[in-house]
Amino acid sequence: MRDGVLIDCGRQGGTDKKEDDDWWLDLYVMPSRATRLQDLLLLRPPDLDFFAKGPPKSLRKQLAKPARRTEACRMRAKEIASELGLAALLRPE
Repeated sequence: MRDGVLIDCGRQGGTDKKEDDDWWLDLYVMPSRATRLQDLLLLRPPDLDFFAKGPPKSLRKQLAKPARRTEACRMRAKEIASELGLAALLRPE
């Protein structure tokens, strides 16, 4: 959304573990709708203690999936580059 995103991070209801896990996911997804940090305004953000605990295991597990896929794609791209004789064009690790 190029005109900006206003996010009300307030939550209704209790503060049990299940709701915290869901809230983490909400707070992870909602800011992604902004195209620039300057276009993002958060109302009623959570306390720093909430973030200090870190995301729940279920969210960390899901976030690791794209990282594994990215690494697998990089490895395959290197193999293809080597097969085509283009390994010299790859960045050194």
